[in-house]
Amino acid sequence: QGMNSACGMPLCCREANGPGNSSATSAGKWGDYKCDLNVPMWESLLAHVATLDIDYVFWTGDSPPHDVWMQTEQGQVNATAYIAQTLLKTLGPDIPVFYALGNHEGFPVNVFAPPPGASSWLYEPVSNML
Repeated sequence: QGMNSACGMPLCCREANGPGNSSATSAGKWGDYKCDLNVPMWESLLAHVATLDIDYVFWTGDSPPHDVWMQTEQGQVNATAYIAQTLLKTLGPDIPVFYALGNHEGFPVNVFAPPPGASSWLYEPVSNML
């Protein structure tokens, strides 16, 4: 909340962007359309979903932030683990979650190496998350 939403970068609202100079350039509690989904919005969304009668969840990936210039392999795994942990904590173990990696889980972004085992840094930890 309060982070700069008019930073001139492809993605704003990061601590590195600093606070906004005015209410017009500061992200609100629920974020800003120039930002990735923030934690309060994600947790609010999950709290609402938990009240619904659902049979399963399709998780379609792109969980890491879209700040591609700051990404690392471990950062991609950590972002994905956070989503998996909060899904499991909020929805419980009885609701199946079907997960498909998005193009932003790979590192560098959009790159899934074709040789066998080349993306094991991502596939192995993700396979144990849910």
